[in-house]
Amino acid sequence: MPSDLSPYFGNKIVRWLNGNAMPTAPTALYMALFNGNPKTSGSEVGATVNSSNPRQLVTFAVVASGADHLLTSNVAVDWGNAEAAATFSHIGVFDASSAGNLVASKAISGGPIGALINSSVKFNSGTVTFNVGSDT
Repeated sequence: MPSDLSPYFGNKIVRWLNGNAMPTAPTALYMALFNGNPKTSGSEVGATVNSSNPRQLVTFAVVASGADHLLTSNVAVDWGNAEAAATFSHIGVFDASSAGNLVASKAISGGPIGALINSSVKFNSGTVTFNVGSDT
């Protein structure tokens, strides 16, 4: 299974393996909604859903030492009720609430999803999982 890491973050890891210092870990991570793949041509659409907070804070469960390469959310990520209709097919995780660096992204299972005005846009705890590598 391919990695969900962004080219930015993947580059930091391979540079670290080659002896370069790893940058300081981000103080928080924020999830964003996209209408396509953020690694290529997708555009961020979170502001259409929630103009005040287009990116939402996301945290992940502690990863145990061993062969598990998955980051799984341990909180609900909630944009509230959509202010306007929007369609999104991918999510991305950034190291800042605006601008910043894309750390990881992936397609939404069963996507694209169309949110109507006043419909809830929420990912429950445990439903956002990123694969950061595989033994197979």
